[in-house]
Amino acid sequence: MVFRIFMAVILFASAYFGYEALRMSFLQNALLSAADEHSLHPEEHDVTFVSFIDYNCPHCKDAHPVVMEALKQDGAVHYIPRPVDFIDTQSEYVLSRLPYAAAKQGKFWEMHEALIENYRVVDEQVLQDITLGAGIDQDQLMDDYNSEEIIELSEKNHELHLKLRLDGTPAYAIGPKLIFQPRTRTPTTQDFLNMFEEARSIQ
Repeated sequence: MVFRIFMAVILFASAYFGYEALRMSFLQNALLSAADEHSLHPEEHDVTFVSFIDYNCPHCKDAHPVVMEALKQDGAVHYIPRPVDFIDTQSEYVLSRLPYAAAKQGKFWEMHEALIENYRVVDEQVLQDITLGAGIDQDQLMDDYNSEEIIELSEKNHELHLKLRLDGTPAYAIGPKLIFQPRTRTPTTQDFLNMFEEARSIQ
């Protein structure tokens, strides 16, 4: 009887860990892959860097130029920003959808950068200013913004953020194993460069 119970426990544990391994594999694949227009991908790269960013987060704004400098200095990192709406604001729009909608006009990065630079509540006038400055057709932008495809892209980021048990922004995934969420200060360029090298050593 004791042997049967022991074997049942072993089988249950094996099934559970097998399921967890499979779940993590699917999660990593979803996390570390993105359409070309939604990522920066040097011709030769050996690590993928995911940044969960909220356009209403002051810490995300502070970290952004540091991240971009680290990417420039390293030169071999595939970068995927994943906007989420973690902070509740009075903005009239779901900001995480806007860069994906702009990508339909080849303007993902223009919208991404503009939302970071225009760190404030985004109302209709602010959005008009952004689209005018970036050469984006606002009518098409709003049609795409409300499309099922764009809503799903935004929701996917929120789902990944939740499944990784992150509790804020900014938060970073470097390669398949390294998760980092700053708590006390904005990381330096060298901090990110060190994390890229650490991720390479453990993937």
